[in-house]
Amino acid sequence: MIIIPKEPDIRHSEQSINKVLMLKTFVQSIPPLFEALTGARSVLLTMIRENCRSEAIDPTVQLIKEVINDDVNYASSPLDLRNQRTYAVKVSAPFTSSV
Repeated sequence: MIIIPKEPDIRHSEQSINKVLMLKTFVQSIPPLFEALTGARSVLLTMIRENCRSEAIDPTVQLIKEVINDDVNYASSPLDLRNQRTYAVKVSAPFTSSV
C-alpha cells in the first residue's frame, strides 16, 4: 500500500500515509451508505448500492487493518494530521533470524 522509493524522501512517505488515511476514512463511510440505499429504486442508486457491498470493500479494509492502527483517522488540521501520521502505521513484530 505504501511504496518506498529507492531514495526515500520523508515528504513522499508522509504523503503516502495521508493517502492511505484518506482511503481509510472513505472506506469507513461505505457501510452506512449501503444501508442508506436499501430502499433505492433508481437504477443508478441500485448500481451504487451494489458496488458498496461488503464483499467489494472487504479486501481493501483488510489491507488497511494490517498496516494502519484502528484508532487513526484522517485529520484536516496540519497539527492533527501530523499526529495521526506519527501513530498511523502499526509496529511490526521484530525480525528474528534463524542463523
